[in-house]
Amino acid sequence: MDRFYTSPSHGPDEPWFRVGTVEVTTTVVICALSTASMFVWAISSRLVSYLDLISPYVGEGQVWRLVTWPIANQPSLGAVLGIVMMFLFGREVERSLGRTRFLWFTAALTLVPAVIGVALDISFFGGLFLLEMGMFATFIATFPNATGFFGIPLWVFGVVFIGIQVLQLTGGRAWGWLTIVVVELALSLLGARAFGLSPLEWIPKVPLPASLAGPTQRRKGPKRPRKPKTKGHATVTPIRPTGQRSTPTAADLLRQAEIDVLLDKISAHGLSSLTPEERRRLDEHSRRLREEGN
Repeated sequence: MDRFYTSPSHGPDEPWFRVGTVEVTTTVVICALSTASMFVWAISSRLVSYLDLISPYVGEGQVWRLVTWPIANQPSLGAVLGIVMMFLFGREVERSLGRTRFLWFTAALTLVPAVIGVALDISFFGGLFLLEMGMFATFIATFPNATGFFGIPLWVFGVVFIGIQVLQLTGGRAWGWLTIVVVELALSLLGARAFGLSPLEWIPKVPLPASLAGPTQRRKGPKRPRKPKTKGHATVTPIRPTGQRSTPTAADLLRQAEIDVLLDKISAHGLSSLTPEERRRLDEHSRRLREEGN
């Protein structure tokens, strides 16, 4: 059993626990449950409906719906993209905040719009969409100069993405839903500023309780491998660039994810377990990191 499950970690930057080499964080749990719900929906859509936020049912005592609505997803390309975005951007925010403060922040992004939805008699069937949008806005506020594909600033993608939603809701005269979207975005920006993540001074800084207002080290880029991975006599030492970019790009996030997978495989099975293609990819990443450090 110990080979598969390790004891929980206690540092603020550590995951809640590990299953083998998988770090189980709040972001991972949300994405995993959201993915599982699509398979459950295929078996019985009625089961997933018990997770949706249906206002009249909450009034009858089904209060769990206030927190389960983000993980209620139907199989669709939009749901898959939402899970991917939640994983990419949510994990960076979680690493910056630490696991406990990120949990409280996520709880606020989940509960506050849900309570407002119940007050306005609005039901949520969108699954992860609203929470993922809030996390995307938080990431942009944390890294306002981050760029995406073709060097386009991520805030431009955010304006387009959120702007389309606002136009659709305005055209449909869905004022209640528009209110909820505005509240979620406001919570995201205010939270990023209050927790010390965002450098944007135009966002008001709301005071937090002392237990939540601890110092935050705003990350300058995607997480780098923290220590050499070893297995038997095989050792791989990650190369750390001395001149990291001040903000991550979408390509950086994807590249780091691939590096983490390769290093985890080396840690579990040794360097010889890599295929020739995987060795080539690891060499390319090492060379690129070395060039960035020059």
